[in-house]
Amino acid sequence: MEKGKRLRTVNGETPLPEAMIQHIQSFLTRKEAAQTTLLSKSWYDAWSSRPTLDFDESDFKNRESPEVGFAEFATKSMQRYQDLNLKIESFRLRTVSCRKGVEILVNKLIAEAVKMGAADLSLELRSAKFVSLQELVGSRLKSLTLDRVHMKSDDTIRDIISCCISIEDLSLSKCTCSIDSKSRKIELNRMNLYELRKLRRLFLEMVYVDTLFFTDFNSRFPRLKDLSVVRCLGYKTIQIASTSLERISFVQFMGKLRGEFDVPNLVDFSCSGVGIPSLSVASSWDCSSSSYISIIHSRPDHARSWFMRLKTLFAELSPSKISLSINTSAFWHLKRNSDEEGGNVVEAMLKPDLVLEDVAIKARCGLDAFLVGLFAICRPKLITLLPLPSEEYWRRNDESIDFLCKKLMKEMNGPNCGIPDESMFGQFDLKEVNVEVYHEILTEWQPLLLKEPLDLDALSKQKIRFQLRWG
Repeated sequence: MEKGKRLRTVNGETPLPEAMIQHIQSFLTRKEAAQTTLLSKSWYDAWSSRPTLDFDESDFKNRESPEVGFAEFATKSMQRYQDLNLKIESFRLRTVSCRKGVEILVNKLIAEAVKMGAADLSLELRSAKFVSLQELVGSRLKSLTLDRVHMKSDDTIRDIISCCISIEDLSLSKCTCSIDSKSRKIELNRMNLYELRKLRRLFLEMVYVDTLFFTDFNSRFPRLKDLSVVRCLGYKTIQIASTSLERISFVQFMGKLRGEFDVPNLVDFSCSGVGIPSLSVASSWDCSSSSYISIIHSRPDHARSWFMRLKTLFAELSPSKISLSINTSAFWHLKRNSDEEGGNVVEAMLKPDLVLEDVAIKARCGLDAFLVGLFAICRPKLITLLPLPSEEYWRRNDESIDFLCKKLMKEMNGPNCGIPDESMFGQFDLKEVNVEVYHEILTEWQPLLLKEPLDLDALSKQKIRFQLRWG
């Protein structure tokens, strides 16, 4: 059926063009799109000739013979497309079984998808058997996603790339290979991805990446815009210089990130890991750019040195818009150490000129000690308290909410509601405080009316944030 062709009038009404129906179906999940076939014949025909094929073996898990049912469905669907001489734009395949012979079906489906013109290929293959991927050689792929794919060796990636140099979007997640009959994570180095000069997005998750891989980005990846490295191993420090990169995201598997960045056109930077990252920024990022830092389970030894490292990090990231997330149970370390240091944490630091967009906190205790140091190094616009994961900690979240309300405002209700308490750690430049609660159903923040006593039991299970206006 010709793309965009209007179907014949049904019951006096002209159906939507086929291309428009398929565009609508593209925004739906696989199951939702299939359910639209019940609307009318035009929707069924549009779905039957859609340019995107998505096969997921888990859809057949409730069948009597799920593996057989999936294989028959996928094979018949591909054959129907071939009989009608239909082309496809993208192909996604997800298998969950490790039965004997599954790799034969996988290789056959991949080969047919490439022949049918698929430029976007996404594979999530749980089979422990090696998949050759030779079918990709010579293809015109623009996008390739490999998730849990088992390969013969690290060279398989190089072979694919050498034959698919037009790839613009590459995602490698939890892929493995066989070395001496043992399975291990694939390893990426400078040679593996050297030839992808058209690459615009690179996503790496749980693979080995050596330190040298991050060098020479300007010459190796001159068009790269988006880089994500998630829980990868192999590198200790990184040095990235790129004039094309706009978005960088690192999620550390172990330890904190140590890196040097010369990325003048960066728009978004995010880093998550254990402890405060050690970063050096050669070229200042624009004030319109954003930096997001997430610190997980950090256990500082000395309050003053911990906050000074945090201040140094903020200075490196400025003048970008900085957001901080803390997920820890260790704020009591800060309180203990600040007491041991004689309460001089604040006095030892100059009045801060750094501004933070948001500080999100998930902690079980010691919030007061954290805020003492935080207000000594920066001025946050928002403080967001995230709900703790289990009921046993809700009472501690009650205490944090009650503490913030009492410390930040003169009154929790009445004429002075919203007026800051200037005695709060000596922060005399705090001009106004407002409280908001996040409503999950409405998916929006709404002002919390403080005319009546707070229901701390209910608030402890919700996201709550304090808007701070400094003068």
